[in-house]
Amino acid sequence: MVSFRDVTESHKAGIGIIYQELNLIPHLSVAANIFIGREPLTQFGTLDEKKMNTDAAAVLSRLNIRLDPTIILNKLPVSKQQMVEIAKALSLDSEVPHHG
Repeated sequence: MVSFRDVTESHKAGIGIIYQELNLIPHLSVAANIFIGREPLTQFGTLDEKKMNTDAAAVLSRLNIRLDPTIILNKLPVSKQQMVEIAKALSLDSEVPHHG
């Protein structure tokens, strides 16, 4: 049996969690929800929204999920929101290509 001190430690071991209850923020974009807490930053320490959207599109594409990463989450039906939750969990252990 393996045990972890916290969620961060389990993520480092490649274990993601997909909650039955959605653990997303409805007023943020799909991309922001996928990378919440792991947002890419510019060299100046500000949010790199372009990279976040590009990386989110890559994660969604790899999972064959057709969603605009810039759409606000609460504009989507619950079934699509669940797909975002899955993409978020799977993105924790994925290598997202770096652009620009």
